Amino acid sequence: MLKHSKDIEAALLAALRELRRSGATAELLRSSLGTGLFKLDVDRPSWDNYFLSIATTVALRSDCTRSLVGAVVVDKNHRIRSTGYVGVAPGVTGCLEGACPRGRMTYQEFPSVEDYSNCISTHAERNALLYCDPEDRAGTTMYVTRKPCVFCKQLLFAEKVSKIVWYDSLQRICSEPLSG
Repeated sequence: MLKHSKDIEAALLAALRELRRSGATAELLRSSLGTGLFKLDVDRPSWDNYFLSIATTVALRSDCTRSLVGAVVVDKNHRIRSTGYVGVAPGVTGCLEGACPRGRMTYQEFPSVEDYSNCISTHAERNALLYCDPEDRAGTTMYVTRKPCVFCKQLLFAEKVSKIVWYDSLQRICSEPLSG
């Protein structure tokens, strides 16, 4: 039985890979994707749905026991400049291996708040910017699987990202312009 969103997303992605491997038509693949998790349009996804679905897939790489978050930096020509997910620096023992004090706590022990002083991970938004060429950051849109925290929002503003797009708790697309 699939109890965790990570298990559900992984099962969906595995099913889609199998559909593609079996020679499924584009119509069948689109209708499979339109069933819920990715919130894609049945005929052809909007740019927001397209990039948010990519961010959802990127989130599966997250090295965090408490949260799966993915981010995609997209330029004005709808080209991906970089991606990022919650995690520690390469080669560093991460949350999934028990290295994060916050990750070893339940939500009852430490509720989800914007105090990350006991977290060793870097947020998806920051990681996406770290792997994006500095000259490519200005004027981009950042797609994130949830609303950025205040610190990430300040960083995106400072890096001249022009807009952020995310899913709210009801899986509706939300966006906010960043101007400076």
